[in-house]
Amino acid sequence: TANAPCSDFTDQLIFTLTKNPVANAGPDQVACHATPYTLTGATAENYSILSWEYEPASAGTLTDNNTLTPTFTPAADFAGGQVTFTLKAIGSASCGSQVATDIMILTVTPQLMVNAGPDQLIPTNSAAEFLGTVEGGSGFYVWNWSPNELFVNENVYNPVTVLLTEDTEFTLSVLDLNSGCVGTDKVLVTLGAVVRPPDAIAD
Repeated sequence: TANAPCSDFTDQLIFTLTKNPVANAGPDQVACHATPYTLTGATAENYSILSWEYEPASAGTLTDNNTLTPTFTPAADFAGGQVTFTLKAIGSASCGSQVATDIMILTVTPQLMVNAGPDQLIPTNSAAEFLGTVEGGSGFYVWNWSPNELFVNENVYNPVTVLLTEDTEFTLSVLDLNSGCVGTDKVLVTLGAVVRPPDAIAD
């Protein structure tokens, strides 16, 4: 209270509290060899700038790395394994010097090495037989051969075709049930006369 003849004087001070940044990189995830994968599940609060870093740097490339959903493309020559991602959130306003971080592990599966077998030469109006193989996966697979209509059963590793009347390229696709990754290979069947070695004739 002021003394006479002065009147009372008041003033105000607004004190704003800024919350610290929070970063959550999300759960660990699994990606397929050489296939673009968008990271999901990350969250952040009270930030002004977001960024992602990863190692090893040779594992692939990252786009949209200033968002919560960047896309990582494993390098074709990356054999597979773990890639460590770090999400950084820089605070806003008076908390601009504060940085929150969190990590997420992305496991890149090895390439599925699918083999549909060698190209074949068979007589016209005969059936082809295949023996598909796969390496580098979990061992739990779904097999599919196409064109589907040309197989007696297209969902086995060793199918037989119907009688063929023209040259045909077949594709084997193998789905790994554990990882969800797919590998493919092609095989060409050509129709024509099959040259056989002459039979030996006894003297």
